Amino acid sequence: MSECIIRALEPADMLSLMGLQVRYAERHPGAQIVGPEIYGGPMFAGGRNIFCAVDPQGALLAYGALYPQLAEGTADAPHQFWFTVKVDPERAEHCQSLEDQLYERLMGRAREALHASQSHGTALMSLECVDDETPVSAFVERHRFYQAFGACRLVRDLTQPLPEQPDLPGVSITTWTMEDVAEQLVYLRAKNACFPEAPWTMDELQHFLGCVVWKSGAPVAALVDGQLVGSVLAYRAPDDAPGPDAGLGYTEEVFVLPGYRGRGMARAMLAYALGILKQKGAECATLEVRLDNERALSLYEGLGYVKAQTGLVYSREIKRDSSCAGV
Repeated sequence: MSECIIRALEPADMLSLMGLQVRYAERHPGAQIVGPEIYGGPMFAGGRNIFCAVDPQGALLAYGALYPQLAEGTADAPHQFWFTVKVDPERAEHCQSLEDQLYERLMGRAREALHASQSHGTALMSLECVDDETPVSAFVERHRFYQAFGACRLVRDLTQPLPEQPDLPGVSITTWTMEDVAEQLVYLRAKNACFPEAPWTMDELQHFLGCVVWKSGAPVAALVDGQLVGSVLAYRAPDDAPGPDAGLGYTEEVFVLPGYRGRGMARAMLAYALGILKQKGAECATLEVRLDNERALSLYEGLGYVKAQTGLVYSREIKRDSSCAGV
C-alpha cells in the first residue's frame, strides 16, 4: 500500500484508535479492546510502543502495539514481547501489507528494548487471539509462529448466590488500601515473587492505580500476622466503557506466596472479591487463565466461574542479531 504512512502514535489518534478497536471487535467478537489510559501508560512507553498506519489525509488504517515483559533474572521463563496488530475491517484488502509493515516496526522496538536492558535468555514475540480470529490466523501462518498454549476467559454470574466466605484460622482476608509507596512496594515484591516471568514496575502499578477503572477497585489481601501473603485485584469497568465489557467486574492478578499455598487463601480472597464486585453493581465477573493450568481452572470452576471463550497464544523467538530483517 504505497500511500500508507507509518508513524508513532500521537495523542490525537486515540479517538480513531478506539473506534478501530470497536469495529474490529464487532467483526471478531471477543477481541480485546484496550482503553486510552492503558495505551498511554508506561507499559506501552507512553505510546512510543504504538505505531499507526495512516493514509495521506491522516485517517487511521491500522495500528500495532508492543508490551514488553522482561522476566526477572531468577525466572526460567523467556522474556515476552506481547503485541497486537489490527487493521480496520473496512481496509481488509490491504490487511497483509499493513500488518507486515507494523510488525517490522514493533520488532525493531523489541530489539531496542532487549539491547537497552542487556537481558539474556530467550525472548519471544507473542500475541493472543480469540477462536476464529481469521486475520491473526493468516498472520501467524505467514510469519511462521508456533502455537504456544491455549487460554480461556472465565465468567462468574454475580446475580447467582455467591460462595460462602471460608474461615481460615490465623488468616485475615480484607481490603488493603495500597495508598502509599511503602504498601505498593510490599505488593510489588510479593506479586513479582509469584510472577517473576511477568514483573510489574512501580510506574506500571501506580499508573494502573490512577486509571479510571481503579476508581471502583479494591486490592483484596490475605494477611498473616499483618504481613501480605496473597492478593486479588478486584475492579469494575465503567458503565460507559467501549465494547461489551462496560460495567464488567474483574478479578485479576491472583497470587499466594509459595510458603502459604494449599490453605484455601486463593478461594477465600476470590469469594471476598466477588462480594465486593456485586456490591459495586457488577452483574458478572471475569478472569483469564491458561488451559493447561488445571489447578487454577478447578479452583475457579469451584467458585462458579464458567468458560465463556477460548483462544490461543502464538509465539516466535526473537533473533538478537539486529542485522536480521525479520525474526
